[in-house]
Amino acid sequence: MTQADIAIKHEESKAETKDLLIQVLIDDKECYARVGESLLSVARNHNINIPTLCDLKKLTPTGACRMCVVEEDNGNIVASCKSFVTKPIRIYTQTEKLQKFRNQIMSFLCINHPLECGVCDKSGECELQDKVLESKVAIQPFFAVQKQNDYVHFHNKVYNEALCIMCERCARTCNEYVGNSVLSVLAGGFHSKIGVDFNAYCEDCDECVSVCPTGAMFSTRFTYTSNAWELEKNESHCIHCSLRCPLHYEVKHNIDSKKEIYRIKNEAHAMQLCHAGRHNFLRQNLGMLQGDCATKGFAISEVLSHINALRLGTNITNEEAYLAALLAQKANIKIYCDEALHYKEFSSICNYYVGVGSANSLKDLQHDGVVIILGSYLYDEMPILRSDLSKLALKKGVKNIWISSVAEERFQSDLAITYEVSSELAISALLLSIFVKQIQDKINTLESNLSLHHNTKILALLKSTLAWIQEQDLAYLMAESNVSESEIALLDAMCNYNKPLESKATQTPHIKILVGQDFYLSKHYRLIAQILSVIALCKNDCSIIPLCYDNMHAISLLCDLTPDDGSYCDVLGIRANADFSITPAPFLPFVADSKNVQKSIPIVPLQFMEGSVIDIYGNLVKLYPSFRDNDIYSSTQDCICDDLLDICGTYLELDCEYIVELTSEIPFVKEFMCQRGLQDFDSLESKMRLDPLALQLGLDSNIELFEYCPEIILGEGSGIFIYKAALSGNLSFYRNEYKSKNLIYNDKELHGILKVSKQFCIATKLQDNEIISLQVGSVVLSVRIMQTSFMKGMVAVLASDCVIDSIKYFDYKVLKA
Repeated sequence: MTQADIAIKHEESKAETKDLLIQVLIDDKECYARVGESLLSVARNHNINIPTLCDLKKLTPTGACRMCVVEEDNGNIVASCKSFVTKPIRIYTQTEKLQKFRNQIMSFLCINHPLECGVCDKSGECELQDKVLESKVAIQPFFAVQKQNDYVHFHNKVYNEALCIMCERCARTCNEYVGNSVLSVLAGGFHSKIGVDFNAYCEDCDECVSVCPTGAMFSTRFTYTSNAWELEKNESHCIHCSLRCPLHYEVKHNIDSKKEIYRIKNEAHAMQLCHAGRHNFLRQNLGMLQGDCATKGFAISEVLSHINALRLGTNITNEEAYLAALLAQKANIKIYCDEALHYKEFSSICNYYVGVGSANSLKDLQHDGVVIILGSYLYDEMPILRSDLSKLALKKGVKNIWISSVAEERFQSDLAITYEVSSELAISALLLSIFVKQIQDKINTLESNLSLHHNTKILALLKSTLAWIQEQDLAYLMAESNVSESEIALLDAMCNYNKPLESKATQTPHIKILVGQDFYLSKHYRLIAQILSVIALCKNDCSIIPLCYDNMHAISLLCDLTPDDGSYCDVLGIRANADFSITPAPFLPFVADSKNVQKSIPIVPLQFMEGSVIDIYGNLVKLYPSFRDNDIYSSTQDCICDDLLDICGTYLELDCEYIVELTSEIPFVKEFMCQRGLQDFDSLESKMRLDPLALQLGLDSNIELFEYCPEIILGEGSGIFIYKAALSGNLSFYRNEYKSKNLIYNDKELHGILKVSKQFCIATKLQDNEIISLQVGSVVLSVRIMQTSFMKGMVAVLASDCVIDSIKYFDYKVLKA
């Protein structure tokens, strides 16, 4: 086909598309819209400005401010956000009538808003100021009795009723976007205001502050610290979980002429940040070394002669993982990262049979969708993903099913099943049991057509799995895992609901199974992977999505991983704990062993690094430093605080000055860049979709399949357990780089926080804020007790970076209260 033919086809395709749309004339400009699309959305899609105050792209329209009015050709004034296209229409956006109308609306909105701009945090970036200027309100022609300043303080925020114009953004964002329902609209005419439910859980994410157009909702963290226009914005992505949300650090020089971060923001009109993304940052660079702590004394060649393995933290960059692989290869040592190893093998087994789904596919779920979250502390580990699930439930009616051993009231869902600790295999078997009929139907279908070799492999898996589940005593499994028959019956009804169609056929729900670390770090993870694969094979529109924490996918691709034996000695940790450590702890002890080998060295905190990572959606994401100044770099650009390239570049004989020069050498990135003609790190966009085939994890030939154990033996314990959460999302406050200041309590160094329920405190005779010495595996930790209102039961959640073992549950053992 010639280029001319292609052009003709393209024009014909455009013409066909136009035939399916409705013509809308906006200011005499020809536009096209879908049936049911709002006039405001049509105008935005065609770069036509219509002023708004209450509207946000991420929220459903309410028409509260009336600023978005447009004029129809018959003279009618309508709110464009609430007017939807059903037939061809002509509208105008900038008529004299509209200008007068908006001027009056703006004047009314300003009645309740006194001129306190000189001391308002919002000054300089205030949408109300912008709209007053745009609508040409020169004076205030209306008068009302000024509201008394009614300040409501809650979770590091203040609501000032006197500045509120009742756009309702904050309440709607909290309810329908974050999903926490802390704020509400208290209607009362002139006395309307925003209400705060102090009994509801507030994540302290400050989304309400970020969307407020006037400064009526403000954060005590930022108040009176800086004028908005003085802040320099440095764009990057969040470093605290694998979602990698876009953000920008707002920085300026302090009174000592050194740079500091004053706050973190994002494009709040369309996106969201969690508590960690907005607040968990190093205000000043804590990686600066003092004179006698020169990093050059750390001889990597000498250290490598004393170790037999590297241990990687999951929150390392692609470049650091690549360097670790080169180190291990040259020094002929092993690489430990059990989380990444289990994730890789679990994903590979699922991919071997059915393929692994992407978190992107959640966006495609409609009203018949079901999401099953297996063994993940998702509320804190990936807060934005949890909010996305909440939005799917609210806006699309998707059903969320939470299955976890940690009992929490925050897990709002259609069904929540709490199982006994270490019962993951039993839960997988019970889930499989509700699809026995589908397994048999699939076997019958495959037996009628065995022309493909692949079918033979799948048939063997299905038959062995069916025989195994039929041998299990389901009543015993329910009793021992503390799951009721009614819960399984409800699970069955939700997953196998048949929706009748007009053709008299039926349609079953689309199912997405999100698999958390509790399941793929279980000792039966390979068997669990096969069980879930069988469910996906037999259930139409069912996909398995192993949840990837931090940068585990890149580690899985780049490093030849070995099961971690849990040893502490003779191991070098890279952003992880070990006998020898390369970590960003700002006050890391610089000690030498009896052989005069320096055993620890600081590395640049991730917040101050330039590099790349892979997010949960399969994108290559660029990280930029929050700021650069003389705390990190000297006038000669010699790095005072080293990155991994500075530490091991000479040993590896790498001729690179900056670590991002290695980005184009990383195998999956190199292929991607070659396909697009990209040359280096700077030529990459901030976020780019990688080829799914390049990210695919292959099945190791050493992994044996079909090893179904004859019976499921459930673990036993004391009945009181410690759950080691992944240090991701909101729990990332307890990573090493934040250890120095955030984990000092009454002048005593702490190793973590133990979140417990009131019931747990009563049973163990603990007090809120008490410091105890807790034995977790072979490690003794000093932790602070944090009693929460939302937790239930006898499983406490430990947030600490000090535990080496990747096991998720430990018996509760206190050495000293």
